[in-house]
Amino acid sequence: MKKENHDFEVRASRALGFGGSDAAMVLAIGKKIAEGQPLTTTMKRRLRVIAGLDPIPEAVANEDMEMGHAFEDETAKHFQGFPEIIREWKMEGGKEYKHFKVFAHADFLNTKTGTVTECKWTRALTFDKVRERYMAQLQWYYMLGASSVVLRGRVDAMGMCVDHKEEIPEDKTVTEALEWSLDKIDECWDAIDLRITEASGNELPP
Repeated sequence: MKKENHDFEVRASRALGFGGSDAAMVLAIGKKIAEGQPLTTTMKRRLRVIAGLDPIPEAVANEDMEMGHAFEDETAKHFQGFPEIIREWKMEGGKEYKHFKVFAHADFLNTKTGTVTECKWTRALTFDKVRERYMAQLQWYYMLGASSVVLRGRVDAMGMCVDHKEEIPEDKTVTEALEWSLDKIDECWDAIDLRITEASGNELPP
């Protein structure tokens, strides 16, 4: 799939529900609802897009994103000759929800083994920090039925470029928390206050 088409599909999908990149936010929203706390403006904006109240924001490319795509391109070369490994695969499945869809766009999926490979490029984090930051997203793949998840990371900092590869085990505590949070968001959907009254930076309240 061409990068432009894939980017368009990702943006279109995000207007319909939660993808893997939303995993950490899903956990945070579930926690806010459980504690009876108001959602942040960022959370509200994300839910407003899914609810059809706001258009999905335009994608803004930057150098780091381009480097990330280049790392994926390089990783794809390692999988040449393996037709069972498909790049940019949209995963759907698991429980259905009334108010939104749940999906993931895997960088690579081995259709024979069910293994997802997720690529992350960074110039600011250690590999341990990358694993920590994206743990919810990595567990999201398990929630959608992946048999295993491999994290490929490239740390490009201080004039050194170091590649890492690690299989991430399933963490039932995280997957169950994700499922619980999705259930809670779906259950409370009509009661969630999505009005945005805060102003920050150059934003003005409606």
